[in-house]
Amino acid sequence: EDEAAAVVASKGKSGGGGGSTSEQRITLVELRSAITAAEDEAAALSREEAASELEAARYPSQGERERELERRLQTLAAQLAGKRAQVEVLGADRAGLERWLEEAMQERRRLQQ
Repeated sequence: EDEAAAVVASKGKSGGGGGSTSEQRITLVELRSAITAAEDEAAALSREEAASELEAARYPSQGERERELERRLQTLAAQLAGKRAQVEVLGADRAGLERWLEEAMQERRRLQQ
């Protein structure tokens, strides 16, 4: 690109009248070639960036893995707390049912006598 611009600048200055038609054609061909090369390079960089982003999504960074594991740990801790509370409630219910059963059995024995 820079070379093509330099060719245009030098030919425009040295030719007096802007150079001949053949010089202008060569310059246009060079400019078009430089533009095409730059567009190809931009497309290649874009493809490379997309591939890099896909790779990053596939393999998260150490920090992202740590954040995900921390989030999962917090979720599991909350679930564990919920299960512990549920176990306490069920334990209390069981103790109440055992007392009720014992009282019912005592009442039955008393009635059978």
